[in-house]
Amino acid sequence: MSVIESPEIAAVMRRIGWAKARDFDTYSNLISDSPHFRGIGSDIHEFWDSAEKFLTVRRIQAEELTGQGFPQAEATIERLEAFEQGDVGWASMLLTIRTPDGDVSLRVTAVLVLDSGVWRVVQWHNSVPSPNVETFGIELTTTLDELLDSVAGDADAMGTLEASEGTMTLVFTDIVDSTVMAERIGDEAWVALVHLHESDIRRSTARHGGTVVKMLGDGSMLAFTSARAAVRAALELLDTTQGNGYEIRIGIHAGEVVRQEEDLLGITVNKAARIASVAGAGQVLTSALVAELIGSIEGVVIGTPMNVSLRGLSGTHALVPVESDKPQT
Repeated sequence: MSVIESPEIAAVMRRIGWAKARDFDTYSNLISDSPHFRGIGSDIHEFWDSAEKFLTVRRIQAEELTGQGFPQAEATIERLEAFEQGDVGWASMLLTIRTPDGDVSLRVTAVLVLDSGVWRVVQWHNSVPSPNVETFGIELTTTLDELLDSVAGDADAMGTLEASEGTMTLVFTDIVDSTVMAERIGDEAWVALVHLHESDIRRSTARHGGTVVKMLGDGSMLAFTSARAAVRAALELLDTTQGNGYEIRIGIHAGEVVRQEEDLLGITVNKAARIASVAGAGQVLTSALVAELIGSIEGVVIGTPMNVSLRGLSGTHALVPVESDKPQT
């Protein structure tokens, strides 16, 4: 049974937002009375293990907000996505809420079940976004685009500084769902995991004759003179991180780069980062050129090519997944 977009669930999400401020009975009817209901609010104390507790507190909060003249009706949906598969659905929503002290951003995720022909929420989660540096005390990469932007910024600043050219195979890595994981495991555990991940990257890169060009939070840029070495290092790193309880995505591309001091610049860098951004969790994705360069390589399975659009690059690009032929443990 395939996953499909769900306009019906999207409509339920909009109705929940409307009904909470105007018709609490309707709002309550859209919340499942399942004993497995869970609700999480944006406040540190807001965790409810039953629909009854959730609704009781929400009703009181609505009355408190109304009593303070809080304009709940002025919430604006900035983005809403909803999907369903059989009798289970899920949605994510980004809101802007106007308050007396200014606008507040709110993120909502929900899991819904089909109950007597009606989609009802069985899990609800609110969060107010905050910078990672405020939560963890360090800057973290939130998307591969940030790493790519830093590379682009370096290129803009290069000016007339002396540079050299050469051909390299570039590997970009990225921890999957890093922000969610950091929130789940806590500050100390997350910092320890990032340090462990960096050690894994440096060890695998060195073992296969590569260079760590830069580390940025949960992402990295690696360079190899051999495409085969780059692929072997990537697969080894993938296996190592899965054994440590988290997943990464990896993109690989080869081509001409500009070396400037200890950095690498150019369209090859750009494309390698874009390939990583479209790779799936636990996947190594290469350009068709890299797949051609490595040919038949012991211990590596070459997957079926796919044509993919890469943001910021014209046309479609043939990308090829590669994986180890070792059985998964």
